[in-house]
Amino acid sequence: MPTLYEVLGLASAAGPGQVKAAYYALAKSFHPDVNAADVGAERRFKDINAAYEILSDPKKRAAYDLGLNHKRAEMHRRVWKVMATAATSFLITVGCGLYYLSSALSSYEPRTTIAAAEAAVPSPAPDSVLAPYSFLALTAKAWSLQREAVAK
Repeated sequence: MPTLYEVLGLASAAGPGQVKAAYYALAKSFHPDVNAADVGAERRFKDINAAYEILSDPKKRAAYDLGLNHKRAEMHRRVWKVMATAATSFLITVGCGLYYLSSALSSYEPRTTIAAAEAAVPSPAPDSVLAPYSFLALTAKAWSLQREAVAK
């Protein structure tokens, strides 16, 4: 949604004379009598009148500028909050990843060989989904044996 300054095509530091000149130029070009067939011109003319009504009165303009500054400050707070949340989430994710990676790669933890995992796998039931020497069955057993060794 454009600001009232954007409706009149002005900078926020425009003086009262510039506001008046911009209003008259735009009102003349978008007046409904000049653009009788254009419905958009009528809507634009109403927007121009509303913008001029507020920006021509010093008290209304000061209140409007204060509201704009409040909206900008709120937007900046939201952006910084989202950025802080994203950075924190990233750091936690990377930190946890590095912690678990270092513990997985450390040399002092016992390693279970595939042969030991194969020997420890019980024979599956005939209707089992996993074959007795499938990758998933061996991995699951190796993981459980590693957890037991670390717990001891």
